[in-house]
Amino acid sequence: MAFVRQLYLSSLESNPLMTKCLLEGLMRFSSGVTGQVYLNGAVTSMQEAVTFGLYGSFVTGPFNSWFNNFTGVVAAKTNDNWFVKLLWANLVHTPLVTGLLLSYKAAYDAWRKGGGPSEIAAAVYASLAAGWFNTMKAVW
Repeated sequence: MAFVRQLYLSSLESNPLMTKCLLEGLMRFSSGVTGQVYLNGAVTSMQEAVTFGLYGSFVTGPFNSWFNNFTGVVAAKTNDNWFVKLLWANLVHTPLVTGLLLSYKAAYDAWRKGGGPSEIAAAVYASLAAGWFNTMKAVW
């Protein structure tokens, strides 16, 4: 386990963006597989798990890297690291990433069902209307 930790830390130091993107992709893929097994007793759609892994690699990973870089710059100027991170996470980062995830999932589901642009847009709107504010209430 110490080897894995050291490998992660050295990768994070040498290439933080790539490390965060790969790790987020792996975590999202794993959560997709685990969620399917929990809900259905088996993996029912490897395509969906891979899609969530790609979402983690190309959306969540870069956003997390950006979040850490931005809060580090602002905190260095304000000398108040924890408060800046708390505000930024709750007012900007989490709402944005949550909205993207809900939109992505709704658009992907509508597309898999053969929906056209209007059906996809309606699914995204419904998902955001039903889920985004409730999720933000839980976070805030």
